[in-house]
Amino acid sequence: RGCTADVKDGIATIRSVSDRPFLGFAVGRLESGVKLRFRIKGAGGTGSVAWLPSPTADPSESPKPVEFTLKNQEWQELQVEIPAPGSVPGIVRLFLPTQNGQVEVDWIELETVSTPRRWDF
Repeated sequence: RGCTADVKDGIATIRSVSDRPFLGFAVGRLESGVKLRFRIKGAGGTGSVAWLPSPTADPSESPKPVEFTLKNQEWQELQVEIPAPGSVPGIVRLFLPTQNGQVEVDWIELETVSTPRRWDF
């Protein structure tokens, strides 16, 4: 949301069309200790990973976003622990540091004990 994406040669190039572009995906029920890993490159800046519980969940279960910093024009493999309470369904949002234009994403992994998932572009 808030961005456009083109995929070519296994890389997603994402350009902002709003102040807070993000990639979001429903992840279902997750146990505690989930990590989001991704390989990303861009002009540098700060992004974050947010966990949104389902609309029927208690609002107090919504933890604060976890920030990460992207270095200027270097491929980086980043890992962010999602502070989600155990076994609560929800959505993960990867807020992209596109303040300086665009970012490129090679892959995203949701690292869990029971059902790891990976998105290759």
